[in-house]
Amino acid sequence: MNCRDYVIVGYGGIGSGISAQILQQAEVERLVVLSRSARTHADSRVQFVQGDVSCPETLADVFKRVSTPCCVINTIGFLHGESFTPEKRLADVKKDALLHSIEVNAYSTIALAQAIEQSFSRKQAISLVALSARVGSIADNRLGGWLSYRVSKAALNMALRTISVEWRRTRPLNLVIAYHPGTVDTALSAPFQASVPEGRLFNTQQAGRYLIDVLSQLSADDSGSFRAWDGGEIAW
Repeated sequence: MNCRDYVIVGYGGIGSGISAQILQQAEVERLVVLSRSARTHADSRVQFVQGDVSCPETLADVFKRVSTPCCVINTIGFLHGESFTPEKRLADVKKDALLHSIEVNAYSTIALAQAIEQSFSRKQAISLVALSARVGSIADNRLGGWLSYRVSKAALNMALRTISVEWRRTRPLNLVIAYHPGTVDTALSAPFQASVPEGRLFNTQQAGRYLIDVLSQLSADDSGSFRAWDGGEIAW
């Protein structure tokens, strides 16, 4: 993928790792990062925008800064917080936690897709990538638990698949994929890393490199797929 302009939502562990890999590409001219906090970067190609992905005005500002973003990557996600841990059983589910998970993990990408439609011509080839998780696969769910996270990631997967179906008709040059980065050494996965098999806990630089490598192998014909860090397809 020869890409000059990227947009990334989120600058946590994975977002920063992807950004570092993008900036290693000589052809990249601009990387716009939407972050909840104010940031700066030593590389002049990077522009930070502080704001919320669910705000249409903020997204309009982000997309005004790039003439042709060939790739938009949503890296934000919610698994646990100060007052919430993933549920071990049905009785643990709380409405507020479930709705917050859906807002962060699913709605944020829908908002991005809407902003792409409003900001760019149908003739522009734009890839929309959202970080999903294997636990969002309905077919692969054999362990149960983590109901809010699973539901929100399954909702994200359905949203991406549905967007891809519509865009095949209206924006056939676009690529839309759900992407499972594996288990990455970040604050999100930190409480659960003890059970990760040896060699399967990736650092953020690895995570960024694997994503860029997978994207380089895909085209618009692959739109609507659910991919893993090694390029393999995951069952919906």
